[in-house]
Amino acid sequence: MKKGLIFAVVLVLLSCAILFVGNGMTGNTETAAGGEAVLTGTAEGFGGEVSVTLTMDGDKIADVAITGDSETQGIGSNAIEQLPEKIVEANSAEVEAVSGATVTSNAIMEAVNNALASNVSAGGATLTGTAEGFGGEVSVTLTMDGDKIVDVAITGDSETQGIGSNAIEQLPEKIVEANSAEVEAISGATVTSNAIIEAVNNALASK
Repeated sequence: MKKGLIFAVVLVLLSCAILFVGNGMTGNTETAAGGEAVLTGTAEGFGGEVSVTLTMDGDKIADVAITGDSETQGIGSNAIEQLPEKIVEANSAEVEAVSGATVTSNAIMEAVNNALASNVSAGGATLTGTAEGFGGEVSVTLTMDGDKIVDVAITGDSETQGIGSNAIEQLPEKIVEANSAEVEAISGATVTSNAIIEAVNNALASK
């Protein structure tokens, strides 16, 4: 019984250690209001974890926020204060380290690259739009890779089965191929088709 308890404790500790290591340097993506992608990344700095939050406007870095509470005040803090502007100007993590704060600077650059890598793995920004269909609201979710539409997901549960549902099933492929909402309506499902096209345009306008 005692051996079993010790084994269980060791197993829990090992699981926690694996989880901690796996989250040491990460990148994540989500979408802000207005269709802008918000990317996050972390890396190990001089005193502890440094995290960055990038606000993306398409492929452009529009804003950089850095948190590194454990970095040395007056040294690492200088990099945290000065590098955001440089990264936005360069639209890249490839910027010159702040003198005297090389470790923190390199951690910030690594965290930015981790954040940008998460954007690639997630397929870029996700844009959403809605419009009124035949039976109710039709919503679309576009996955963007820069200015390219790489995926279209459509929801319209109130549209007529066998008519409006045909547009929901068939238009995503056409929109991706055209990289545009300017596609031909599905025969017999004009209202739903037009709602989908309008919703896609609304999503693209939010970018």
